[in-house]
Amino acid sequence: MNFFEDFDDVSLEMLSRGVGLDDICARAFRSVRWWRIAAVGRRPEDFMKRDLLVGSQLRDGRQWVFRKLSAEPPAWIGRLVRDLPNRLQKVARQSVAYHFLHMARIHSLTSVAPANGSEREIIRQVGHCWPIGMQLEWIGPHERNGRDVCRRVRQCPYCFARSVIRLYERLQHTVGQEDNFVLVQLKIPEHLFRLGSDFTLQEKCKFLKERVGKALVDYVRHLGVTGGLSTFVVGPEFAESYAANPHPGHEFHFAVVGHVLAYTSELEELCELQIGPELPRFPQLGEAKLDVQVTVVTGPNSLRKVVF
Repeated sequence: MNFFEDFDDVSLEMLSRGVGLDDICARAFRSVRWWRIAAVGRRPEDFMKRDLLVGSQLRDGRQWVFRKLSAEPPAWIGRLVRDLPNRLQKVARQSVAYHFLHMARIHSLTSVAPANGSEREIIRQVGHCWPIGMQLEWIGPHERNGRDVCRRVRQCPYCFARSVIRLYERLQHTVGQEDNFVLVQLKIPEHLFRLGSDFTLQEKCKFLKERVGKALVDYVRHLGVTGGLSTFVVGPEFAESYAANPHPGHEFHFAVVGHVLAYTSELEELCELQIGPELPRFPQLGEAKLDVQVTVVTGPNSLRKVVF
């Protein structure tokens, strides 16, 4: 596992405490080996779960460790999937690699979390959550079953995938699978803020959700779109390489999905000329123009495309 020597997700604080990557990998391996793969599901919801988890890693150019584990798996991953049909082993290897890296992150966080406190308990719950993407059986110590889930959607990728599937199923029953939808996306880097250094990340998020988020929903309604949902996600900014900037700022992602009941002149102009209305400019963001990405999705499986 020498390719973990440059694993970017390991913090300097963890390394300063003497917790090496070999130790993290060993703990993650011990966590994963207690799961036996009973089957690889091929239902639509199984494919959607794997696309949310594995597919997002494959589409992210930064996840080189995951791609290397999937393309050149160590022998122990091969042993875990060897009883499956050949046509399913590639998918199973990817899911095992994802689970392994997930547990590596859990153990790296455990190494730096305070011995007593809510943070450590949250990490424990997320690490104990039942994985999805394949049908698994627990063969380790202590009794466990599929009801052992943490329900921490904001911290646990498995519970996040569960919540998205539930949301998709509710939308499918209300608006149907094949219809017309609009997906509006916006990314705001933290360096646009002119609020001053005394504003915390929480205060920046509050401003963005209350002011920019509302403007984005109004933008969608102006196009004649109704219903739908909106999301707001905060993550590290990766405009530069990790080596060049080991302490990046944050970037803020908005996404709004709406249901098209009737095409308005604004929406038709957007579809034909790719010209849409502008968002308001905010002094707190330096009066910068906010570039909104708008996608109109139609045809078969349109709902699945905008949700996933």
